Amino acid sequence: MRDIGRIAKLYRFSDYVFFTVPVTLFGYTLGVLASGGKIDPTKLIVIVLANLAAVGFAFVFNELEDNEDDGKKIDIRLAKRLSVASFAGALLFYYLLGQLVFLIGLSTLILGFLYSWKLVRLKSWPVVDIASHCLMLGGLLFLAGYYVSAGRLGQALILFLAITIGSIYGQLYNQVRDFKEDKNAKLNNTSIFVGKRLATMLMYIAALTTLIFAVYSFLASLLPLWFIPVGVILTLGQMSLFKPKLADRDKNSGVMIVASHYPLQVTMLILSVIYVFVI
Repeated sequence: MRDIGRIAKLYRFSDYVFFTVPVTLFGYTLGVLASGGKIDPTKLIVIVLANLAAVGFAFVFNELEDNEDDGKKIDIRLAKRLSVASFAGALLFYYLLGQLVFLIGLSTLILGFLYSWKLVRLKSWPVVDIASHCLMLGGLLFLAGYYVSAGRLGQALILFLAITIGSIYGQLYNQVRDFKEDKNAKLNNTSIFVGKRLATMLMYIAALTTLIFAVYSFLASLLPLWFIPVGVILTLGQMSLFKPKLADRDKNSGVMIVASHYPLQVTMLILSVIYVFVI
C-alpha cells in the first residue's frame, strides 16, 4: 500500500487523466468517422494507454528533475524506474498502432523529456515553453488518436486547434498562478518574460479562442449539436451540487473561471465516452 501511494504521488493522475482521456477519445472517434470505419476496441484501448503512459512519463520525469528546486522529498530510485517504464511502455503501445502514430508518440515523449531535463529545460524558454506544452499535452495527443484510423486531418483541424489552444490556456494559467514561485526559482518562462498582467490577458484570449474553435467544430458538424446543452447541464450541475476542492494556490490565483476547470474536464470525459458509443 505504501508503494502504491508513492507511485500515485509521482504520477499525479488527477492532474491529467481527465484531459488526456477525452482528448484521445475525441481524436480517435473523429478519425474513425473520417475513414468511414468502425470502432476497434483493441486499438482504442491501446491508444488511450499509450497517451496516458506518455503524459505519465512527462509528469514523473518533471517530478524527478524538479525535486531539488521544489524542495520535495521523493523516492528518486522509484521515480527513475517509473520514468523508464512509462517511456518504454508508451513507445511500445505507439509502435503497435502504425508508423505515423509511432512518430507522433515519439515526438510527444521527446518533448516531455526536453521540457523538464535540466540541460535543456524547454519550460524555462519564453514562447518555447508554451509551444512545447500545447503540443505534448494537447495537440499531439489528439493527433495520435486521430491517425490510428484516419489518413488526413481535414476538418478535424478545427478541433485540433481548439485542443491545442486550450492547452495554451492551461499552461498560461499554471504560470500566472505560480508566478511568484517561478520568479523566485529564477525561471524565465513566458509569463515572467512578458509580465503577469499581459500573461493574464493572453490566458483569457486563449480561453476565448478555444471556445470559438469549439463552437465552430459544432457548426462544422464535427461534434453533435446536442453536446452543447448536455455539456452545459453537466458542467453547471456539477458546480451547483459539488463545491470544487481547490488547492490554496488555485484559490488564490485570481482567475475568474478557476472553479470551472475540474467540472469542464469531467464533462469532456463524459461527452467523449458518449461520442465513442453513438457514432
